Amino acid sequence: MTIQEQSSSLNEPRPARAVSLGAHRELSDLAHFDFPEIIDGGEPSWWPISTRYTHDQPTRDELTDVLRAEGVLTSTKMSPVNNILRTEMITRKKYYPLTDEFPAFWRDTVYDPESCQNVGELQRTVIRLPVDQRFTDEDIGQTIAAFQKVWEHYF
Repeated sequence: MTIQEQSSSLNEPRPARAVSLGAHRELSDLAHFDFPEIIDGGEPSWWPISTRYTHDQPTRDELTDVLRAEGVLTSTKMSPVNNILRTEMITRKKYYPLTDEFPAFWRDTVYDPESCQNVGELQRTVIRLPVDQRFTDEDIGQTIAAFQKVWEHYF
């Protein structure tokens, strides 16, 4: 393979599924760290991967601080707000900022902020792993190695 061919193959986007499946395969056996279940015949398509940390010590935030120090840019939110069901966009159906008109898909929909009783617990425990189609094998390996290193230290 020529240098030009090698360079070209490095720049080709990697499917997010391949990155997700690699992380799932390598990290799903870590203690107190739960991935979404992949059903038989299914493939992950998470972007990023939302996982749950199910232990109290160290705290989830302490773990993510250490992971960030290792260069892994994790997130601890499922969405930009803690409970989207409690936002004006949902409670008042204020979807469009310049009008009070409801979007057609919400006209007959009723939302109850209490309908998702576990959202607080999910928010408290979520760790979102970065997934990017631009990740190289080295990026993926470094992410996996960082998680394994941090888990080995604590557990």
